[in-house]
Amino acid sequence: NPTETSLSEGYVGFFIGLKSCGDDMEWMQILALVAGGMMLFAIWPMYKNWRANPTEAQPGDWSTAVFILGLVMLFVLMLIWSVQ
Repeated sequence: NPTETSLSEGYVGFFIGLKSCGDDMEWMQILALVAGGMMLFAIWPMYKNWRANPTEAQPGDWSTAVFILGLVMLFVLMLIWSVQ
């Protein structure tokens, strides 16, 4: 059946070396994976510091965060309305 896929097809087969996934952007996916790993490596020391020394939220922090999220939502809605 042509709709059935096996383990050797798709991304799993590509990464374990069974068969190429047939996608033309394989090198881009690998570069994205490498870039993501490098970002995690760069962020890890700061993450450990944040876990060791957490900062408490101040009284106005949550209202500011909700305001900014509301502005982002309005911007996205305006973008959607502009293309309709």
